[in-house]
Amino acid sequence: MNKRFDFKLGKLVGLIKNVSSIPPNYQSIGEKSQQFEPRYKSLVFRHDYGSRDSLKHALLKILQKHGGDVVRGATLLINNNIYDLDLYVFFGLDVTNESIVSDVKGTLAQAGSVYRPDLTSQYLCDQMKLGRFNLFTLDIPIMLEFIFSHGFHFRTKSDVAKSISMSPLRDDGGVFISHSSLDKKFIRELLPHLTAAALPVWFDEVNIDVGDHIANEVESGIYDARAVIFFVTKNFLASKWCKSELDSFKARLRSKGDVKIISIIDSDVSADSLPPTFTERLYLKRDVNETVEQTARRVVPALWRHLEQKAEA
Repeated sequence: MNKRFDFKLGKLVGLIKNVSSIPPNYQSIGEKSQQFEPRYKSLVFRHDYGSRDSLKHALLKILQKHGGDVVRGATLLINNNIYDLDLYVFFGLDVTNESIVSDVKGTLAQAGSVYRPDLTSQYLCDQMKLGRFNLFTLDIPIMLEFIFSHGFHFRTKSDVAKSISMSPLRDDGGVFISHSSLDKKFIRELLPHLTAAALPVWFDEVNIDVGDHIANEVESGIYDARAVIFFVTKNFLASKWCKSELDSFKARLRSKGDVKIISIIDSDVSADSLPPTFTERLYLKRDVNETVEQTARRVVPALWRHLEQKAEA
């Protein structure tokens, strides 16, 4: 381990002590305590290593807008192990300043980063001691250019795609996401995991442009889809629009039988409230404590197997 890394590791350890000097039970960002609520907390985000250009622009925007309020706590954690490419960004923020916290979360979400409230600052520190990450502190915004030019061993997907095909072996059409508009938050968090796995996804916020006829675009998405994810919540079951999408895919099954149905059932939805289209197939039941990333990991392999089978047919 070189001196520069030792120095930066020591710097982060000091930062972690400042923002995480609380009992272990309270270190997870997602946990709240009525007994003790620290002023500073660690916010951890995961980003796709191969699609990091959007993260660079988002971080530049955050650092220029908020300056010292976030710079002293901004750190990039990069894992250049080819078998486990990881990219995390860590902030130690004053949670009493709700506007900054909200802006940081929103800006990174728009860039495709996934908020990881399940990860603690202490856990990241332990992983660095094991040599998992190279650490870069964002002392000043100009450091971003240096880090993104020299801190990564492997090129971005967009750069590689200029000379090598990166498209999955599949027919046209991809994975349609059927959901209630009241459940957008979950879908927005799920989407980066699907796209990071190079799955072609149809999502209304991405595929419907301003001025498009909504019903026609949805109908086209359903017609072209090779698979569908139904995110079944109480909101979904109460939605006439979701019922219409379900009926359309049932018609596809009856006429062609060429679409894969994957149902993600939310933790508070009982089996007896589900229509037969869901219960007659093996569905994924979310645990109340399950993270979005854990759900994605259960869904992605089945989607890929189906798309590859369709491509070979």
